[in-house]
This record gives sequence, C-alpha cells and structure tokens, in this order.
Amino acid sequence: MASVARRSDAQGGGEVWIAVTLAGVLASGVATDMIGIHAIFGAFVFGLTVSKEGEFAGRVTERVEDMVSSLLLPLWPPPKPPKP
Repeated sequence: MASVARRSDAQGGGEVWIAVTLAGVLASGVATDMIGIHAIFGAFVFGLTVSKEGEFAGRVTERVEDMVSSLLLPLWPPPKPPKP
C-alpha cells in the first residue's frame, strides 16, 4: 500500500487509488469471512497496511467519512424525549 500512496501523491489525483484501496478492504473482509473469521478482522488487517502519513491517508479518511455520513447517519435513530 505504500506504493499506492506514493503513486497517488505523485500523480496529484488519486480517485482511482482510493477506489482500489476501498476494494482491497472489501476483498480482505470477504476473504476472512469465507475462511470463517468475521469480516471486520480482514478489513482491519488491510487497514494496517495503509500508510498513515501523507496526503493519501487524509483523502481516504475524508472519502470514508463522507460515505459513512451519507449512508449510515440517516439510519441512526433520533433520541427520544424523556417521558414525564
């Protein structure tokens, strides 16, 4: 993943590399699920390979936050007011 981060930083764009990274997370999750381990462990291990330094990590984090905010936040139930 370090080479992906270097290529993404050098080319200036990186939307394709972000998609490749997220596809890798998905593939790792599916692979660990197929061998009987929970999918979150595969995604976590793949996430350990992503460099935390540089612009690439910031762009991946921003894209994941956008996805979580748009997909999962509307599903979050609003708090109920206390009963008198």
